[in-house]
Amino acid sequence: MKLLGKIFLVLFSLIFLVSAALWFFTKNIQPETIKRFVAQQITAITHKESQIDGAISWQFFPNPSLKIQNIQIGSAKRSDNYNAKINSLVFNVKLSNLLKGALLFDELAIDGLQLEVNTNTPKIISPLASQKNENKSVSHKEFAIQRVTITHSQVLINQNQEQTQLKNVQIAIEDFNLQRHSFPIQIKTRLSKLNNNTKIRASIAFTGRLNLDDAIINNLGKGTAIPSVEGQLLLQNITFNQIAINKINTTLNSNKDNLAFNPLTVSLYGGEAVGTMNYTFSNHQIAINQTATNLNGKELFNVLIGHPLLSGTMDYSIHANFPIDLFSLKSFVGKGQITLKDGKLYGVNMDEVLNQLKGKLTQLMSGNLNSIGSLDELNKSTLTQGDTEFKLANLDYQLKNELFSTNALIIQTDKLQVKGDGAINLNNHTMNSKLQVTINNNDESMQKIQSLVGGYFPLALSGTLEHPNISPDFKSIGPLVGQLLTNPNFKKPLKLLGKQIKGFIR
Repeated sequence: MKLLGKIFLVLFSLIFLVSAALWFFTKNIQPETIKRFVAQQITAITHKESQIDGAISWQFFPNPSLKIQNIQIGSAKRSDNYNAKINSLVFNVKLSNLLKGALLFDELAIDGLQLEVNTNTPKIISPLASQKNENKSVSHKEFAIQRVTITHSQVLINQNQEQTQLKNVQIAIEDFNLQRHSFPIQIKTRLSKLNNNTKIRASIAFTGRLNLDDAIINNLGKGTAIPSVEGQLLLQNITFNQIAINKINTTLNSNKDNLAFNPLTVSLYGGEAVGTMNYTFSNHQIAINQTATNLNGKELFNVLIGHPLLSGTMDYSIHANFPIDLFSLKSFVGKGQITLKDGKLYGVNMDEVLNQLKGKLTQLMSGNLNSIGSLDELNKSTLTQGDTEFKLANLDYQLKNELFSTNALIIQTDKLQVKGDGAINLNNHTMNSKLQVTINNNDESMQKIQSLVGGYFPLALSGTLEHPNISPDFKSIGPLVGQLLTNPNFKKPLKLLGKQIKGFIR
């Protein structure tokens, strides 16, 4: 019992001393004095006019602390590069110094921060920032902030009449300093950017190290001073317009010139893409290199163009550059490769195309002169009824000025092989492709016709991605028909065909 009594006496004495110290400070320091002092400290750090409109109070539990409410930093009415409002700011007092009769704040807790950053404001030198002597005269002895926490906060970034929001921002910092000494930091937030052309949402978590100084804070939004950062960045539940991405995981590393994402791993549509990305500060340019495997091609194409154009297990590579502040397909320059395995080409019945063309050419070989003028009269309604299954589809592509083009397209099925080139306008989805179809089945008549017309059937693919149109390529097939008609195996005298052949070849 005596031991318990001594413990109780020690605790009571400690509480009494802390309470007495707090009582002494609260009685001898007027609230207006504290307001001016704290406002001076905030102004010294931010180089912005600061104002405290709320109450100031001391509290004992859970820690001895000074609580300040309703703080305004900068002016929301002026075109400042940034301004902020704080609902509640709590300075925790260092207990050991308090017992010695000294007031020292070592922890800062901010709740309800509303920060607005304007990246397009002209660079104006703040008179507060230029008053170096005045700022140097402000005492920092009472502030030795080591830990900073920010909760229930929001950041608004205004750029080119567009706004990016960071909601429910939570930040925890240890060993905080403004001497560019690296300190650990954790950030969690929800990104949202909505405008007429771009819709982006993502959950963001970052764990790493950061360094700051007064210049970086003063030039917030101007991009003239860049903090150094390194650590692990995780983005989840991402939507970019209609594209959904499960997860992006990367290691961040920055220097004065660029921000590197290496490695950059993206999980999307059942597959995974691995590579790197670099952002250059001077020209706001993104350079990305990615290789993806095992994606669900049907889902991806359905999202990109609004309906399933292709299906299959998809691999792709991309090497591209684009400016992030003027991002659009017009500014996107890239190249790469796309491969699909065990899939379908929807809305194009390649077997039906060849069967109808076979019928026309068979009639021509049998001497039916009327079939020459009707080679282009295919039943187009049946050509888009059904799909074309393939084992492999592969193409090398280039992307520039909204034009997706290829000169190395290969499609392999059980019955045929397709080679060709072409282009797709990504703005209006129109396409124009030239294809060479080679039959590799056991149909002897098709093999015979194929050999007579040059070893392949030339086809043209046009229309749009939503409504493709496939037909014989008459500019290529005309000379081939001429070769067919002059072939010694063809019995009909050429002079009997007269103007029909001449008109067809034209």
